[in-house]
Amino acid sequence: MAPGISLLLYLAGLVLTMLFLSIIEFQKKLDLFDKPIYFEGDYLCIRRGVGYAIFAFVPLWFLMAFRGITVGADTIGTYYNYYKWSLRDYPIAAFGSEFGYYAINKILMLFTTSYHSVLILVSTILWFLFFSYICKNSPYPSISMLVFFLTFYYFRQYNGVRQLLAEAIILHGFRYIYERKFFNYCVIIAIAFCFHNTAIFLLPIYFLYNIRLNPRMVGLIVVITKAVTSLTVKFVLPRILSGTKYYRMIYDIQSYKGGYWVSDIAVSGIVLLFCVIVIGFDNDNIINFNTWLVLISFVLAINSNVIPMVGRLLWYSGINLMICVPVLVEKYKRRVDKALVLGLTTVVLALYFYQQWSLGVESVQHYAFWGA
Repeated sequence: MAPGISLLLYLAGLVLTMLFLSIIEFQKKLDLFDKPIYFEGDYLCIRRGVGYAIFAFVPLWFLMAFRGITVGADTIGTYYNYYKWSLRDYPIAAFGSEFGYYAINKILMLFTTSYHSVLILVSTILWFLFFSYICKNSPYPSISMLVFFLTFYYFRQYNGVRQLLAEAIILHGFRYIYERKFFNYCVIIAIAFCFHNTAIFLLPIYFLYNIRLNPRMVGLIVVITKAVTSLTVKFVLPRILSGTKYYRMIYDIQSYKGGYWVSDIAVSGIVLLFCVIVIGFDNDNIINFNTWLVLISFVLAINSNVIPMVGRLLWYSGINLMICVPVLVEKYKRRVDKALVLGLTTVVLALYFYQQWSLGVESVQHYAFWGA
């Protein structure tokens, strides 16, 4: 399909999903969604909200699960890896040391030789994890879905499958940060590590939860981290690594021509601004934790000119924006303030989406169904 038609197809899926999520939000306000399944006498009854949830789940899941092998930069490569080896000698090396995704493929090969079955299963797991997390944790699931779409995380499921699986697993482990259960959170990180070893990046955020931020502290962290990073790359690392095989890495970093990730600076910057305003008058644990994540994203973005692989880290630190933005909207009491926060954030995210779509990195601009 042409890029314009493909975009309309994705947007149609988004609109349907947001529509049914909005209906669910309305039902929650009327306390009609508290018990999805219940008994009336001897009869098992299912709330209408469950049906709406299914209708909300299906459109974007269908596009992801039944896509062709050319949709998503890594899809076709993994497709050929799948058929390159027989069931007996299919190696873990195909997916590196991250054997969780390898195990899914290996088990499926016991029952089918179709790679499409892998796409359907992985897409179902991925979308269910993200969809259920949004519904459970967002005050406005429809806004969360819009943010998830505009920040391009939806499309990263088509490409960075293993990392997105790791991130989805970690999101469900955030509850253990809130409940202060370190061992449980470590188990979640270990499971996520089996799908992508960069999952270890989110282990230290457990210890940030109890460190209370304030506007002045946020400003100091931004200034200090920018100065320290610049000085470290320019003066410290060359001295430490001089005469070692890693010294070449310093040259690669200093000669990195990628420049600043301006779009990520804009996205994390506008959300961080609203976070800083909110923590000035209502700094509860949830908003404080989300401010830490957005702050990490902003620090990474303003140092992106000297961090060649910064994209992978930004995918982790920005993953909870879909919850952070609705929480910020909820914090403001006046409707005009809510509209201002949501409006400005949406404009910046829409520009970010336009840039990502125009770059075409994720290879989702020409949608095709399986077998087309």
